[in-house]
Amino acid sequence: MLPSSKPEMDTAFCVNWQGDRKSKYCRTCAVKGTPCYELWQRVQGLAESGFILVNKKSGRGFGHRYQLEPPKKNPMICYIQTLQDKHAHFGLPIEDFLYVPKTGLGGMYETPSRTKQQPFVGLLLSQIEGCVEGAMLVRMVMAIPQK
Repeated sequence: MLPSSKPEMDTAFCVNWQGDRKSKYCRTCAVKGTPCYELWQRVQGLAESGFILVNKKSGRGFGHRYQLEPPKKNPMICYIQTLQDKHAHFGLPIEDFLYVPKTGLGGMYETPSRTKQQPFVGLLLSQIEGCVEGAMLVRMVMAIPQK
């Protein structure tokens, strides 16, 4: 049998990660008062405001627009709606949001949900880092050690 050519997520990305490549456990360690939870609250705030992300990175998706939507049933999953071409609607779980800046990975099969989350997470982080408190939260999350 040939080895899989699909990239896999790094399960050692955070000392608090208790799952494997199939389980999602940021939902149990990201509790009120932790940097991860507070950073996720910023994402939820942007979603509540109907924030529009515009891809400014060169490539096939340059100029595409996406609306961040608030969680529907689960507070640990926001949604992204494409606003051009064929409309797509997909989830952005907290695990993916926290995983991308910690690892620099965000392509298909690289995140905990195995979905592509770049450039979306990068655009959200740029917005959050625009204020001093947001930049501090991002630095605090990045400072959490790996396993």
